Amino acid sequence: VHMCGAAADLAGILAVCEEHDVQLIEDSAQALGATYKGKPLGRWGRMGSYSYDFFKITTAGEGGVVITDDRQLWDTAQQFADHGHDHIGDNRGMEQHPILGTNFRISELHAAVGVAQTRKLPHMLERQRAHKAVIQERLSQIEGLAFRRQCDDAGDSATFFHLLLPNEAAARAVVKGLGEQGIGVAYWYDNMFHYIKQWDHLKQLSAPYRMVAHELGLPQDLRTMTFPQSDAVMSRLISFNIRVTWTEAELDAFLTKMEGVVRKVMEGVTV
Repeated sequence: VHMCGAAADLAGILAVCEEHDVQLIEDSAQALGATYKGKPLGRWGRMGSYSYDFFKITTAGEGGVVITDDRQLWDTAQQFADHGHDHIGDNRGMEQHPILGTNFRISELHAAVGVAQTRKLPHMLERQRAHKAVIQERLSQIEGLAFRRQCDDAGDSATFFHLLLPNEAAARAVVKGLGEQGIGVAYWYDNMFHYIKQWDHLKQLSAPYRMVAHELGLPQDLRTMTFPQSDAVMSRLISFNIRVTWTEAELDAFLTKMEGVVRKVMEGVTV
């Protein structure tokens, strides 16, 4: 999964896949337009996917795209998304159904919006990367801050910016201070959706149906597992969106508030 607009550690992942003969499928939902070594994310594995819901880089309102160089996989994917239809011929009522499928197809209206929005992608990436450079330059002046390590900085889509504070207390203080300034940021450590710390439904396998794991059991009990290395990073991390629509004045005003809060917190931190 390429999180927050930038590449995962593809070099390491590809090496593991090759060693163990595992197929790579890329979830590039948050990374449309991002690249690794000049090649688009989503093109490195057997299949790739992009999301077009309202929170992604470009949006169609809902829906997404699956890509692959394998014709058989493509046929199976488009059949599975549309009730298993084989899409041969022009009489839908008489089409064959090689497989059981679902109703996950995007509507024509959503697809048209998605095409129009995707045409804007180069401009959006240019703006986001320019804003990221300004943010990086300004916040780099604050001693003690660290930033997300990128596997390919030039290929980052620059949809998010990430700050690593020295400890959890400092991170929470920054989140609180920014909130008082009217600036919302993501503190993933407490997030109900993006980190396992709050994923009680996953830990307890809460589902309205019997899952494979219910029948076979899991190799580990997620309710009792701990993740100290992940906690050590996530508890210090805050993230915020880089907006395409920022004017120069708006970005400056945002950063002035950000710098004020972070500097005040860092004054009380032993680095």
